[in-house]
Amino acid sequence: NPNPQPLLRDTPEALQARGIDPQPFLDLGFFDPPSGPPSDPPAPSDTQAPSTLATPSDASSWAKSPVTMTFAATDNVGGSGVKEIHVSLTGASTGSYIIPGNGGSTQVTAEGTTFVSYFAVDNAGNQESTGMVRLQIDRTPPVLSGLPASCTIWPPDHRLVHVALIKASDNLSGVAGPLSIAVTSNEPDAGL
Repeated sequence: NPNPQPLLRDTPEALQARGIDPQPFLDLGFFDPPSGPPSDPPAPSDTQAPSTLATPSDASSWAKSPVTMTFAATDNVGGSGVKEIHVSLTGASTGSYIIPGNGGSTQVTAEGTTFVSYFAVDNAGNQESTGMVRLQIDRTPPVLSGLPASCTIWPPDHRLVHVALIKASDNLSGVAGPLSIAVTSNEPDAGL
């Protein structure tokens, strides 16, 4: 029938309640079209927090120069999207700020240990658990002490003579290994 008449005794909802898919009947015009504009399906509820990846430019235990922290946050598929990333610095560097959107970076320059705490918030207000990265920066070389101001050893008789007690120290990262000192002489090895 090219001009089907609407059914009066059943509705699409009644068919569906009886386990019958009403869509073919709707497509063929067996029911009056709904009045008014079609309504959008309800927006899914976003209950999942975003996730942030924090990456330091130098991941060594002690960096020798300023470190840039890069943040990249993502929300779940179908989520509301990342609104902002909150960052807090404590220790050698201090401060807190908000990075709008899903990514950005900050630079830590102070020598010593800085703790970088961060978390992202999505547009639905979901907040991820706080993450933390420990950065350690030491741009100052170790210090040698105990070197003599000047040293003249005479007579040149090839005897070992104690002339200094040399020590190395470093107030931040420490000295990496044992101190190695090389001694040379301008006298010939063959003796006097």
